[in-house]
Amino acid sequence: MPLYIKLPYQRERRHVSEWVSLMDIYPTVVEAMGIEASIEVDGRSLMPLMKGTELRPKKMVHVTHYKGRCVASALTTEQYKLVDIRHNYEGLRNRIQLFDRKADPKEQRDIAEQHPEVVSQLSAELARALKAYKPRKVLTRNVAKGAVP
Repeated sequence: MPLYIKLPYQRERRHVSEWVSLMDIYPTVVEAMGIEASIEVDGRSLMPLMKGTELRPKKMVHVTHYKGRCVASALTTEQYKLVDIRHNYEGLRNRIQLFDRKADPKEQRDIAEQHPEVVSQLSAELARALKAYKPRKVLTRNVAKGAVP
């Protein structure tokens, strides 16, 4: 899905094919405004892309826990996405999937069986990341009243 960003001082159009996340919007806006982030976030600023330089590849961990419907976690690297499904709404149980994000950007071909060494490495990284995970303070606000935390 495309993401379009237009800065007030930006005059030139730039197209990049980098994978980004909605989590990257907050750090990007904060950096573009030239202010310090008030909280630690998982996203990264996209300003380097907007200035024509590259972003450092970032590994991302995703966790989904909808009790009774879907429990899964995933590790996304620049090239691969490993998905560890405990159970999901499609009836899959205790399944590991691996996708090559560069060769298969729509993630339609599970290549886990063909690459057991990648599965093993990424599974270990995912397990370490989940073990080290510490929940952050949730930032909430009442938008209707304009309250600021």
